[in-house]
Amino acid sequence: MGLGKVAVLDDEPGAVFLVKRTLSEFDVSGFTTSDEFLNSLDTGFDCILLDVQLDEMSGYEICRQLRAQRQTENVPVIFISGDTTLSGRIAGYEAGGDDFITKPFDINELQAKVRRILAQQGYRRELISTVEESRQAAFEAMTHSAEQGEIVRFMEQISFCNSQASLADALLTLLSGFGLKAVVAFWPNTEDVSDKAAYFALNSAVSELEIELLLSAQHERRIMEFGRRMIVNYPNASLLIKNIPDQDVSRYGRIKDHLCVLLSATEARVRMMKTEAKVKLQQVLLLTVTDVRAALAHIRDSQAEQIRSAADMRQDMVIDLQDQLLLLNLNASQEGGLFELIERYVAQIDDSYREALRWSDALQPIVKTLEDIVQRRMS
Repeated sequence: MGLGKVAVLDDEPGAVFLVKRTLSEFDVSGFTTSDEFLNSLDTGFDCILLDVQLDEMSGYEICRQLRAQRQTENVPVIFISGDTTLSGRIAGYEAGGDDFITKPFDINELQAKVRRILAQQGYRRELISTVEESRQAAFEAMTHSAEQGEIVRFMEQISFCNSQASLADALLTLLSGFGLKAVVAFWPNTEDVSDKAAYFALNSAVSELEIELLLSAQHERRIMEFGRRMIVNYPNASLLIKNIPDQDVSRYGRIKDHLCVLLSATEARVRMMKTEAKVKLQQVLLLTVTDVRAALAHIRDSQAEQIRSAADMRQDMVIDLQDQLLLLNLNASQEGGLFELIERYVAQIDDSYREALRWSDALQPIVKTLEDIVQRRMS
């Protein structure tokens, strides 16, 4: 809106008419009583012309009232007076006036002074607006910088999060610092049927309605907005914001950008935690397979040693038996039958050991297959 609203107060209607005619290029409101004038101040004037000599109170007194009110403390005031003395001008400036013009006034002088006053007022308002915009811009920049710092610290912090609960706590605490109430959902691994979705809120339980809302929106657009709520979706995590600042356009846009960055970092950490858990499980499986292979090798070595030991024992037994048979006075047929019986049972024992070895060998391909499966899952 341009500047040009002028008020003139003079108890002589003719003087008011003359001023309005002289300043016809502006929107001039004329008043002949101080009460009528003071009651109209809420309409907002850009310049005020005051006659000094009024019936009810002087123009100086009215000016002091204007300067005492926030609404009019900076509105320029030009006194119109027949008093041309220096003391009269000083009194006008002490009362808070901005300029002084004598009666009868010169038309060109009045027009020039009002134009100059309004131009200065326009410049002043433009300067105030610029300062305010600069202040607001500086505030926004400082706020944005502070928020960026918090986001950087969050990204550093989540590298140490090893559980969904600790990751959710870090994210929700940061959002709370931004003045946002939120619920975060972590979605299960489709390859693991035992894995379940998990929902977290800060210092409160997640309602069934919030869970249903997140589940329904899980496979929808990346960003969904409805009223003061917003859902941001990623494959492994979704975020429900319950109090988006939609009335503050600048902050709304900034927060929206922050949310995408934050959930993207959260998504990356969730994937990393799943990968870390998978690698850990695979390492355990690989160690288990290695242990089984080592145990089988030990059993095979033990069985081979037992077979060799049994062969040695059999030879020793034959020698000892031959010595003992001399004392029994057995004939050749009896000795042959006894040796045959012993040999048969010893052979059965050897067969048992060798059968165990064959079972151990048969397990080797199975162990190798398990080892290959684990290695492929790790690659």
